[in-house]
Amino acid sequence: NDDLGREIFKGLQEGLSKQDKVRIVAQATFEVTDPTVDSQVVQLKASGADVLVMAATARTAAQAIRKVSDLGWGADRYLNFAAASVKLAFEPAGAERSKGVMALAVYKEPMSPRWNQDPEVVEYFELLKGHAPGVDPGNGAGVSGYIVAQLMAHVLRESGNNLSRDNVRRVASSLKSPRIAMLLPGVTIANSAADLHAYASMQPVRFNGVELDPIGPALNMKSSRHKTTQADHDPHPRPGHSSARARRRRGVRGLDIDQRHRPTVRRPRRGARPRPDLPRRRHPALSGSFGRREHPR
Repeated sequence: NDDLGREIFKGLQEGLSKQDKVRIVAQATFEVTDPTVDSQVVQLKASGADVLVMAATARTAAQAIRKVSDLGWGADRYLNFAAASVKLAFEPAGAERSKGVMALAVYKEPMSPRWNQDPEVVEYFELLKGHAPGVDPGNGAGVSGYIVAQLMAHVLRESGNNLSRDNVRRVASSLKSPRIAMLLPGVTIANSAADLHAYASMQPVRFNGVELDPIGPALNMKSSRHKTTQADHDPHPRPGHSSARARRRRGVRGLDIDQRHRPTVRRPRRGARPRPDLPRRRHPALSGSFGRREHPR
């Protein structure tokens, strides 16, 4: 019952809107402070659904997976990728109970037999030994932080000597498949000012009781409607220059963001009559009512 659940539910609705034979028959929400989600799972099973989509944290996902198994519910189970951790979700739920759960993945599971001899994984283990000995190598949060740190280093390198807020934002919003260790084969990072989501492709996976098996090739995560222009990726912008489109995105019209606090002096045209000061126009206040709608987690 938060932004994560609402966004996933919205995407699910959009994805199924053109499907004639598939529809959402039930939904249930939970709070992260709830001790269990047993009642929600019972409610969803009673709907007769044969597919269960779980938008949850790893702890809650483990609870849901256990309850689905206890009920003997044979629904196909899908889990959001942020919670699809062998160490934090599938093992606590029980390896046998978690078999068959499907998700999307972006990085190599460090403790997976498939990757434990991979050079990037070995290098990651060495990094932890030297700089973070207290971090559990099997905890996916460590790998996520490692990926984010590499991305930040890439952005700073590409920014060069111009570390202004504007330039750093420009580089961070025009990533083009930087070389990042620990990503799964086929997974890429790319974005634009029109679509800031970092992952351009992700790998479908299924838990086999030990590790995550890939299902087919990596999937493209970018919509065709998110097309960018050359101005969005201009590697050599003119000093002090920003397009009108970029200024609008930053909420500044006709004024460069670095110049917003500097006074502007306008020279009158030759022979022009001076204009009297006009009263500042105020926009009418906006008002509205806001409701709360429950969405599934």
